This record gives sequence, structure tokens and C-alpha cells, in this order.
Amino acid sequence: MASFDGKEVLKEMLEAARVSLGDSVPKAYEYVEAELKKLAKEIAKVETNRIIGEIDHRIAQILTDSLINAAKTIGLTGKGIISVEAEKAINAALAVLKNAIKAVA
Repeated sequence: MASFDGKEVLKEMLEAARVSLGDSVPKAYEYVEAELKKLAKEIAKVETNRIIGEIDHRIAQILTDSLINAAKTIGLTGKGIISVEAEKAINAALAVLKNAIKAVA
């Protein structure tokens, strides 16, 4: 019967999780940041157009509300991407644990 080296299994689990995550989390952050910058520019345009009289306050408010909703959606998308990637990393780590347990059983 093989022995179970908990420290080694933990090390392998962490490595599997790290490999699974790769660079997906920084990419999710970059996506959210880029999209929010675009929205900030659009909100600035709306405000500029309101100030110079191209649109009235009511239209500016409608457009701004729409852009705020888009920002919320972007935030939720970022959270979703990170949640999925975290789940993949956990599953990769658990697969290592499962194989280690099978090896000693």
C-alpha cells in the first residue's frame, strides 16, 4: 500500500490550481478596466452635449442611466469570469487529491 504525503499532495493541488488559473484573472481585470474607461468617456460626452445644449437634462439622464446599467453589467461579467475560473482551479486541485487518494486506496 502506498503512503499518502499530505504536504506533497497539497503542493501538487496548488500547482494544478495555479496552472488552471493561468493569466485569466488579470485578463478579466483588463477587460473590465477597458470597458469602464469606454463608459467613462461616453458619460463625459453625454455631459458635454448637455452643457453645450445638444441634449436636454432629461435625455442626458436617460443616457447616463443606461451607461450606469452597462457598467453594472460589466462588473457582473468580470465577477462571473473570475468565479468560473476559480471553480476550474478548485476542480483541478480536487482532481489531484482524488488521484492521490486512489493511489493509496
